[in-house]
Amino acid sequence: MRSLLLLAACAVSVSAQPASWEFPTSGSTVSLSAERPLFDDDSFAGNTDFGPLTSAWLFSTTQAVGPVRLVGELPFAYGSIENTILGVDDVSGFALGNAQLGVEADLLVAPVTVGGYVRIPTFTSEDEGGGVAQIIGILSDAERVGLYAEDLVTVSAMIEGRPSILAVPGLSFRLRATPQLLVATEDDILADDVEVVIGYAAHAFFSTGVARLGAGLSGAGIVTEDVDDRNQVFIGLLGDVGLGPVRVGATGRLPIAGESKDLINGVVGLRLTYGVD
Repeated sequence: MRSLLLLAACAVSVSAQPASWEFPTSGSTVSLSAERPLFDDDSFAGNTDFGPLTSAWLFSTTQAVGPVRLVGELPFAYGSIENTILGVDDVSGFALGNAQLGVEADLLVAPVTVGGYVRIPTFTSEDEGGGVAQIIGILSDAERVGLYAEDLVTVSAMIEGRPSILAVPGLSFRLRATPQLLVATEDDILADDVEVVIGYAAHAFFSTGVARLGAGLSGAGIVTEDVDDRNQVFIGLLGDVGLGPVRVGATGRLPIAGESKDLINGVVGLRLTYGVD
């Protein structure tokens, strides 16, 4: 189990950037999302029977305070397996990920948002089955492995442009860059004491007010290591509908570059958001 966890953790190397596969918000919201990786039949987990509730969950919030927004995330995951090539039957468990805190602000001079974030090492897991949950959490958001990495602090910044096309009402775009510093709090976690990663995303959004659709790509590349698969890149779709103050949405994304292609076929998810965007 440990060797498989290390394999998954080494496949990607990002952590504290804001989630790429959600709609932009400028107000106060509370969200709960659940995602599940779809394993490649030829991967280490391809012959494993995962329980129906196996998934990674993310509680997140944005709270407008004057000219800025305070943001927070708390990830947790559940994993259960039955018939597995690992030789272990009927194992299940939970894992609590690393919490993230941050602040964002919309600049007045242009449709630009800036942010700063820190992810702190709050990871804990059950002795039995916690490793399964940790793998599910890592692979459910493979661009942000710091959600479930042990003994790792990540500090990041974000700059994001959100231009709109006046000739096409409801159409807008998002271009994002997120430089990050990964700092190990224990020895042997990283090859060096500090690693540098650059995250990026490009999306197009169309909104009718009640319904919203989005499509694009996101990825991350490690700068401080000479590795064969330097970039992890995903393409995907997202959408939601408004039901009063509640929005219900779904996401789906596919890996197109990096080690993730050898581990999963994709990730699907559901999202529930309450608040004012």
